[in-house]
Amino acid sequence: MTFTYSATAITVPGIILPAKNLPNVVHIQNKQKADDGTVTIYNGGRNEWYWEVNVRCNESQKTDLFSFIIDTILFSTHAFTLAPGTGVDLGAGSGTNFDCRYWGDELPVEISRGGGLYTFSFILYTSTAGSARPAA
Repeated sequence: MTFTYSATAITVPGIILPAKNLPNVVHIQNKQKADDGTVTIYNGGRNEWYWEVNVRCNESQKTDLFSFIIDTILFSTHAFTLAPGTGVDLGAGSGTNFDCRYWGDELPVEISRGGGLYTFSFILYTSTAGSARPAA
């Protein structure tokens, strides 16, 4: 799977599972404040989509991914494009890229598996209008 924001792209090995797929969540209003101070208000009828990403990688890949989360997307501040890989359908269609956000304000807890490998998991989410599917 590949995460892309602006000119920065990082590919990590792992699998993506539906953590919670809550397309019938009804919100009266969602407010979101961007880095530049602008506020976006989403009215009711938004669907929320959540995925758990399970990663097993080496030290270099872990460092690159954590740097992407901290320095590039600033945890949940910036939406980024997820390319799930050929044959993986996360709601947008098989292998289709879509925009999502990192869910949380902390790095995932990594577990050392020996041999220089680490495992960890984290949540990604997106929201769509009405019954729309996730899209880039």
